[in-house]
Amino acid sequence: MTENEIHELPNLQAIEYNLSTCGQIYLHHIPLIKKMGFKTIICARPDHEEIGQPSSEQLKIAIEKENLSYFDIAFSSSLDNIEQCTKFCMACEKHKSNHPVLAFCRTGSRTLMAWYAYKTELQQD
Repeated sequence: MTENEIHELPNLQAIEYNLSTCGQIYLHHIPLIKKMGFKTIICARPDHEEIGQPSSEQLKIAIEKENLSYFDIAFSSSLDNIEQCTKFCMACEKHKSNHPVLAFCRTGSRTLMAWYAYKTELQQD
């Protein structure tokens, strides 16, 4: 893995063992994501959020062709849909226990905010 390849994924951050987040991925990123060792990709962004983004269906087809798992659990950037946000975080939690997971949204911020809010809530219980 080269430094340039790592920087190819926007805002890539390892936030916990087996869980990383990044900004929008495109079809040409999928072989790199597989090369990096990720086995599951979780999408947190709605379709048509920004012009030029591949649809969730396009990503699903390309990702599954690489024998990776894909989950579309989109929620808005305001985190106002607590049910979807929780579903997203629970999917991350479940899959990261078995193998590396990459979660993404438009910039990577939404996935980070959702994850940290989820973990904070767990600590308060």
